[in-house]
Amino acid sequence: MSAQSVPYLTPQEYLEIEEKADYKSEYFNGQMWPLGGEPYGMAGRPEHNLISVNCIVELSSALKGKCLVFNSDQRVRAGTEGLYTYASSTPASSSKFYPKRRSPTIAGSNSSNT
Repeated sequence: MSAQSVPYLTPQEYLEIEEKADYKSEYFNGQMWPLGGEPYGMAGRPEHNLISVNCIVELSSALKGKCLVFNSDQRVRAGTEGLYTYASSTPASSSKFYPKRRSPTIAGSNSSNT
């Protein structure tokens, strides 16, 4: 029995699929996978939500006037290695927005503006 190969997706292909999807997906190094609750980890659990909210509150307070802080509804491009994710909390400069899409992406500190 042979293993099926997973097709490589470019970041642009991932973003096009993500635009049309009814669910959020992460992307790394040519592969994408759906996000969700069980069995995908802690996301959606009360313990995770409480930690996430507390982080957002503390970051917002500490960075007031310097950065914006986003929750996991915001897609983030982290670095230049091809990671698109929905982090639990993300501080970002307002100059890092890419609002061209229905679901805008913000860039992490090591991302180039492409």
